[in-house]
Amino acid sequence: MWENAAFIMRFFIITCIAFCVSANLYAGEKESLRAAILISKDIKPYLEASEGIQKVFDKESAIETEIFSLEKNKDHGALKDKIGKKEIAIAIAIGPEALALTESLFSQQAKIPVIYAMVLNPEAILKHTESFCGIPFNIPIHAQIRQIARALPGVKRLGLLYDPKNNESFFKQASEISQRYNIDLIPLKADSPKDISSILKDSRNTAEALWLIPDRTIISESVIQYIIKEALFKKIPVIGYNRFFYESGAALSFVFDYEEIGEQTAKFALDSMVQKTCADIAPIFHVWLNSRIMGKLGIPLIHKETFPIEIKP
Repeated sequence: MWENAAFIMRFFIITCIAFCVSANLYAGEKESLRAAILISKDIKPYLEASEGIQKVFDKESAIETEIFSLEKNKDHGALKDKIGKKEIAIAIAIGPEALALTESLFSQQAKIPVIYAMVLNPEAILKHTESFCGIPFNIPIHAQIRQIARALPGVKRLGLLYDPKNNESFFKQASEISQRYNIDLIPLKADSPKDISSILKDSRNTAEALWLIPDRTIISESVIQYIIKEALFKKIPVIGYNRFFYESGAALSFVFDYEEIGEQTAKFALDSMVQKTCADIAPIFHVWLNSRIMGKLGIPLIHKETFPIEIKP
């Protein structure tokens, strides 16, 4: 039922946009609606997301897209002037730097909707949060814990490794939510990378699984690989948040398909243009179970593989 409703809504949106463009052409205007896509950096995740956006716009609407790379346009003042001269129907910011620049450019232009994607904690960047919306790069805490409980039902003591300076509020929220799933969340606080070794080797640490979240203190690839290696030595499964964790030996990884995020962003943008409303939605994500690692740890795989859980080799 919901799929049919979504299809009808999208059909309505496409029809409205096509009508607007046709009206413009009938009136003698040569330009169709334009979308400005600002990209923070020319890196694979952002570029794949922009490709997903363009794919949907090309297929489902008459909106023309123009890409503005902040790396290629290092003079942001000149870039703002360049974009300001364009007749933009909607602006999409990919990444935190692009969001900050987009806000400075469009915060006073209420008629132009601004959508963001692939931004962790956008509220920390935005000064006018009520005027902007999008798809934050944050998987809701309750969604993560629900999938952990589904995929690893035997885990009742879950260790969260984090720096309190960065993620104390995350721990407090997660601790409350985990109780609903009969999981005790154990705080493993690391004020610096130097603390990690002693935390992992502490005999008082009775965690049955180790959960890693985005944290500036625990971010380097070498540190993550060390954590996973030590955890596996102690027969403790690690839960991570991207493909690198999966490739490094995490038992469970929350993974994004960046082009899929771009497609989701474009559809969200089309909806926002017609409905004239703006409210954040959660990103589409996948849960990869590493069957090889699960087997080594003696953890049984779930019997029924349902979205977003996927069993990988």
